[in-house]
Amino acid sequence: MGKVTEKVRVVNLLDRTKSAEIEAVVDTGATMLVLPEDVVVQLGLEKVEEVKVRYANNHVETKQIYGIVTLEMKGR
Repeated sequence: MGKVTEKVRVVNLLDRTKSAEIEAVVDTGATMLVLPEDVVVQLGLEKVEEVKVRYANNHVETKQIYGIVTLEMKGR
């Protein structure tokens, strides 16, 4: 099984002048988008909340949720 990647454009929904094109890993089962910290800063995103996440190895961490963005792929 391979890794599927695609070039996507991420746009700050509250300030559409701020966007970034990145190479993203496609995960059809994902419910959220994970962005590198430098992209979050580039887009000028603000922290919305903090949540606890549990990894496959049962390790739990607190992570920040930033937003709000739209994701464009292949012109859609």
